[in-house]
Amino acid sequence: MSLDVLKIGDIEVKNQKFGEAIRETSFPFDTSITDGILGLAFPSMAENEAVPPFQNMLKQGLLEEPIFSFYLNRNMDDELGGEIVFGGMDTTLFDENSLHPIPLSRKGYWEFLMKNITTTANGGRSWCNNGCSAIADTGTSLIVGPENDITNIWKTINAEVKDDLGFVPCNKLESLPPITFNINGRAYTLEAKDYIIKMVEDKKPTCFVGFSTLPESLQRQSFWILGDVFLGKYYTVFNVKN
Repeated sequence: MSLDVLKIGDIEVKNQKFGEAIRETSFPFDTSITDGILGLAFPSMAENEAVPPFQNMLKQGLLEEPIFSFYLNRNMDDELGGEIVFGGMDTTLFDENSLHPIPLSRKGYWEFLMKNITTTANGGRSWCNNGCSAIADTGTSLIVGPENDITNIWKTINAEVKDDLGFVPCNKLESLPPITFNINGRAYTLEAKDYIIKMVEDKKPTCFVGFSTLPESLQRQSFWILGDVFLGKYYTVFNVKN
């Protein structure tokens, strides 16, 4: 563990403790384009009782408000990939009146309760039927859930499963159903264009489903991780104060 000045934009955080990796496994770091991880969960999740960067920003009076917010742009053709605002939100990107609070069920991750997940396909299907926990996590690319539920979602949209991912023909996206996440009395709906990720492999377009199973180490957990596939559709404000 080391101490140093952490600079993000115009913010300078003094005496920020951080962990230095002195050894790395080849996977996934050989292909990773990132140099590290900036944790934005609550202090209880920090290693070695380190004070996380956001809490240090607050302690040092560097922010206007105790919030941070994310805009993740999923349009690969746009110049702006997104932005994070420490201490505020960018109201030029969304209607502030469209913000709806979601109370946390536990402080560690940004964890909350989800009523269920539904779709109109096949006469109506649903998952997380008795309610379940979910976390909002920008550090997770996909939407991640229990294996049985994810397998059923793949089946519902007739995805072909290879290497723990579901694939669909890129010319069939318009026929795929919307999938709705019911959270705190509101419906958050993803269309196929939101939950299908297009890539090019060997000069051919490939489309895979942005839902994946929990890693083996978390299979006993029942929570869902709403990663960038979900958060990319909704401007998200993380309100530390409340």
